[in-house]
Amino acid sequence: MKFNNPTSRAGVFFAGAILLYLSTMLGHADYPATVLSQGPVGYWRLNETFVVPNLSTIATNRGTLGSAMNANYVGDLAGRGIAGAVAGNLAASFDGGAEAVLSPTNAALNSAQFSVEGWLAPLGSGGTTAALACGDFASPRKGWLLYQTTANQWSFRLYNNNGTAVSLNLLVNTNMVSGTFYHMAATFDGTTARVYVNSVLVASGNPTSYVPGTAGGFAIAERSDG
Repeated sequence: MKFNNPTSRAGVFFAGAILLYLSTMLGHADYPATVLSQGPVGYWRLNETFVVPNLSTIATNRGTLGSAMNANYVGDLAGRGIAGAVAGNLAASFDGGAEAVLSPTNAALNSAQFSVEGWLAPLGSGGTTAALACGDFASPRKGWLLYQTTANQWSFRLYNNNGTAVSLNLLVNTNMVSGTFYHMAATFDGTTARVYVNSVLVASGNPTSYVPGTAGGFAIAERSDG
């Protein structure tokens, strides 16, 4: 997952989401070096294989913020160390309940312009659940969310400090197949939000406004507020 801040030319690469298998973002042998050459502030491969039931362990950040943005695995992640999108690479799966990865709060993750990307595979068509999130989600809400919907589709939502109302909700109608990996990317340039699936633009729109979060960290498999 990639988070771009055009001002600093930094980014955040994530690999995770609720009810999803997550790839290790490794398309070929030199892919990690390619990712790091773009200066991401965060890059979580989720390829850790050490499993301790009901005990958080570290999801290592390889981005420019280093260990300051190491995240925590939460819950009994028995799916850690599963096969990723590319043969020979590892990933993590989440149950849509107590299992998640949570990062600390950092201003670099809450910019007015950004992009996020990652390899995701839905495991089923349960209720609408937060796959990736960065922001404040009590009322009033700020920041952004990527939801998986009941139909194995995706919803990218932006907020602008207006109660719990969204300032933009982009529904991605791609009829994804359960268990199949897709490369998901969402961007916001300060005016227009866009969602890409496997490098193809599938949805775009302009929010009424956007207000970045101030208190929430980056979350995989749940909202930033848990």
